[in-house]
Amino acid sequence: MKICSITHHQLVNNPRVFREAAALAEAGHEVRVVSVCQIPSMREIDASLAKGQKWRWCPLTIEKSREGMWNWFYTGVRKKIGKWLW
Repeated sequence: MKICSITHHQLVNNPRVFREAAALAEAGHEVRVVSVCQIPSMREIDASLAKGQKWRWCPLTIEKSREGMWNWFYTGVRKKIGKWLW
């Protein structure tokens, strides 16, 4: 079975997702973990945690950096509009 686990935290800050992905992968499932990358220095830690695991890590970069600036802006605008509409 294919499973996708999504978290709005960085991987290093969400050990539950890490443990669940490992358990599901050990049970024979194809697991993908999607997490955000907000802090450049923590992305390296996330990558080292995901390296060599039986599940696949798919980072979504929303850093205030050249690569993630558009995603950072877009998610920020969506969040503010959502709060305003609520």
